[in-house]
Amino acid sequence: FIGIAAPLAARVVDGPPEPGKWYVGEFDYPRAPRKMLDRFEAMPGKLLLLVHYSENHDPNDDWIFNDRNPATSKMVIARDVGEQSDVALLRRFPGRQCWAIDAESVPPRAKPCDIGLITAAKK
Repeated sequence: FIGIAAPLAARVVDGPPEPGKWYVGEFDYPRAPRKMLDRFEAMPGKLLLLVHYSENHDPNDDWIFNDRNPATSKMVIARDVGEQSDVALLRRFPGRQCWAIDAESVPPRAKPCDIGLITAAKK
């Protein structure tokens, strides 16, 4: 399967979230790095954030969610499930800055995506 990975219960934000408002009232994302996401929101251009979880990550501790129309939103947040899927996402959302996020580190760390991944997406 290639596409945007989502948790079992869809968490859709109705319209672009406001800075500091990376949750919907009925959901709470206690580990969602709101400060990190706010910094991404302040960056110029559109972004693709690839979030990596360990194999034994608690699925109830998920912070991957997107606007109803990812193609037009500032950020697309997707689960990093491997190079083939990541390349497909980069091709589906061309021209976005790609960032790899390690959700398991405390605090979560972000770095620009590997240049090899970006090059493969351009082929």
